[in-house]
Amino acid sequence: MMKKMLALLKSHGYSQVSLSVQKANYAAKMYLKIGFKIIRENAEEYIMVYCLLQFVKYILNISKVS
Repeated sequence: MMKKMLALLKSHGYSQVSLSVQKANYAAKMYLKIGFKIIRENAEEYIMVYCLLQFVKYILNISKVS
């Protein structure tokens, strides 16, 4: 579902996506795994960013493997 959301945002002209997630939330690990980077943190949460240009490269690589 997250990959579809990233594709939708890219198709609407966005170049990056940011979010905040609680450190204790399992989703934080998922975001890191798909390529989000931590740009800031505090005691309770991470602020993450994902470059959508990176997403295009990811999709192209998947297409080559399939």
